Amino acid sequence: MPGVSLGRIDRRLSGPERVRVHTSCRLINVLALTLGRAAVWGQVPMEALRERIIRAQGGRQALSGVGEVMGRAAFGGWEFSARFCASVPRDVDFLLLPGSAEVAFSDFPAATQTAWFGPRGTRIENAAGVCLAEREAPGAVLRSVGHWFAWDTLDAVYYCGLALWHALAPPFLLMREELDAEVLPECEVAGKRLQRLRLCATDAAMLPAGDLLLYADASGLLQRLDCSSPCAGGWPRMAQLCEGHEAVERAVLATRRRFHGCFGGQRQWPLMPLAWLELDDLGLARSRPAG
Repeated sequence: MPGVSLGRIDRRLSGPERVRVHTSCRLINVLALTLGRAAVWGQVPMEALRERIIRAQGGRQALSGVGEVMGRAAFGGWEFSARFCASVPRDVDFLLLPGSAEVAFSDFPAATQTAWFGPRGTRIENAAGVCLAEREAPGAVLRSVGHWFAWDTLDAVYYCGLALWHALAPPFLLMREELDAEVLPECEVAGKRLQRLRLCATDAAMLPAGDLLLYADASGLLQRLDCSSPCAGGWPRMAQLCEGHEAVERAVLATRRRFHGCFGGQRQWPLMPLAWLELDDLGLARSRPAG
């Protein structure tokens, strides 16, 4: 947007009129400069922050072509005990597919059985692949008032599968250019200044909860992830605190997570964590060789 030159003002204007015109021209020039900067700041920081987070998580070569993430997972915490949930994945082998938002828990809830989480729901299969039980998304944990106070195995599979996918998939999601990203203002969390990047998608296979808010430190290392909670009807939001970062075949992943409810934006509930997750023996399988 071009500025307005004060030299073009008719010198024959009276004193008060000249002052008013000078003031208007200055305001127009300031507005043009502000809009020009906003156009740049609206694009460059997003790409710069996205690349910084990718580099801190191992870089494009380490994250490219990953089709599967596998390992062992253990869940626990108040979220399960408060709902009298007896079937909780503890020390269970899992397989996670970042590209399709699917998670499989082996030998759960019983030996030779596999519990599957996906954007369309949950199911339990036997060794022959026969479906023993299934339920449509979003886990149906709100299907009755009484069900708020008691979770069955399929509810636990949905909750744990969604939490595990959000815990491990984001670094690989950042490699997908079709995923919308937006930079939000920095904020202070637990005494740390963190940068924020929101990821959005309408396809549940990309983001089962619809959106994901990433918090990164100055180096780009992920410190926290926020998402809506389909298990609670989309409200409140859930915050995952990332700890124990380790290099897994050059990709940097957090091996410990604590889950907190949050309200008023990024504020966490001032209570104990709702749940926790610990990961071990992590590995990657690539659909194509890393560059």
